[in-house]
Amino acid sequence: MKNLANKTFLIFGVNGLLGHSLANKILSMEANVLGLDLKKPSIESSKFNFQSLDITHDDDIKNLFINLSQIDGIINAAYPKNNNYGKEVLDLEVDDFNENINLHLGSAFNIMKHAALYFNKNRSPLSLINIASVYGVIAPRFKIYENTPHNMPVEYAAIKSAIIHLTKYFCKYINHENFRVNCISPGGILDNHDAKFASNYTEFTAGSDLLVVEKLLPTFLHLLDEESQYINGQNIIIDQGFTL
Repeated sequence: MKNLANKTFLIFGVNGLLGHSLANKILSMEANVLGLDLKKPSIESSKFNFQSLDITHDDDIKNLFINLSQIDGIINAAYPKNNNYGKEVLDLEVDDFNENINLHLGSAFNIMKHAALYFNKNRSPLSLINIASVYGVIAPRFKIYENTPHNMPVEYAAIKSAIIHLTKYFCKYINHENFRVNCISPGGILDNHDAKFASNYTEFTAGSDLLVVEKLLPTFLHLLDEESQYINGQNIIIDQGFTL
C-alpha cells in the first residue's frame, strides 16, 4: 500500500464508532482528515479539522463542496434517523418509514451527487466509499433477534440495499477511472451487544464473534489508495461468511 501521508480525506459521521476509528487510523498514517458531524469527537491531532454539519440539509452539503480545496477521498459513515427509527415493521407508520428513507438514503444520494460534481470540476483522482450492510444483500436472519432487546429495522434493509445500487449507478454514470465509488457491507460490528444476540449471530458465521471494528479498517485504506484503481462500483462484503 502506498503512503497516504499528506493526502486529505473527508469523513462524514466522524463521531460514530466506524467514523471515529477510521479518522484515528488515517491520521496515524500522517494524512489529513476533515471530520463532519453534528458534534466534535475527541480527536486531538494537528492534521484533524472538524466542521459541524447536518448532512440532511442540502445547503450544508452544497456549501461544503463549493468551499473544498483538494481532497483525495470521502467516506460516508453517517447514520441519520428520526426518533421513531427501529419500530417493529407492523407497528411502523409510513410517515416514519418515508422520513428515515429521506434522512439516510437522501443524504447519501446528495453526498454522491456533490462528490461527482466536485470531480467533474476538478478532475483529480477521488475515491468515495459508502457504507451498506449484509442486510442490503440478503434477507434478515430474524432468528438472531429472538429473545434479545435488538430488532432488524425494515428501513435499514431498504436503505442499505439502495445505497449499494446508487454506488453502482454513480460509477457507471460518471464512468471515469479517476472517480471511484465503492461500497463496503460489513456484518454485525461489536458494540456493547446483548450476549444472547452475539451468541445467536455467531451461529451464522465462520468465526467466533461479531466483527471488531479495527479489523475492518484495512479494506477502507485499500480503497482510498490509488493502487486500488481497478476497483470501482463494487460492494465489498466483510462478514465472516454470514451471507453464505
